[in-house]
Amino acid sequence: MRLDLAMTLLSISMAAPSAVDRPAAPAIIGDYWTEDREGIARIFRDDDGLIHGELVWTKEKDATDTENPKKELRDRPLRGLVFLSDFRFNGKDKYVGGRVYAPDNGTTYRGHMKLEGEDRLLLRGFVGISLFGRTATWIRVKAEDYPDGVALEPVAR
Repeated sequence: MRLDLAMTLLSISMAAPSAVDRPAAPAIIGDYWTEDREGIARIFRDDDGLIHGELVWTKEKDATDTENPKKELRDRPLRGLVFLSDFRFNGKDKYVGGRVYAPDNGTTYRGHMKLEGEDRLLLRGFVGISLFGRTATWIRVKAEDYPDGVALEPVAR
């Protein structure tokens, strides 16, 4: 009886993945100033574990998506726009396989993100391969630097 119990516990413990098998994802979730400090992007995780980014503040309050290739979307506000989508953690140090919509030119790029230190996010958008692209450096917003009207806590998803 004891042998059966020991064997059962041993098989369960071997079948269950350990925390050592799965490295923790970097603490990428949070709010970041865009490179030009004209906006704040909120990085969040959905229920499927994918990472997305939403513009939660823009310097120009009523800015719209004027460069969108779809005419019917050109009047939509940039505030609230989810412009980063479907990034997955690669198990090492990057979020990969995502899409980056650039409202300044209406183009969607492939992309990856990497957290450098605690407060620097490197976002690379590219066409085809990563070699043909550009990297933007975003800095995490400090609590005392939030503009009026921006909620400090990430929006519940």
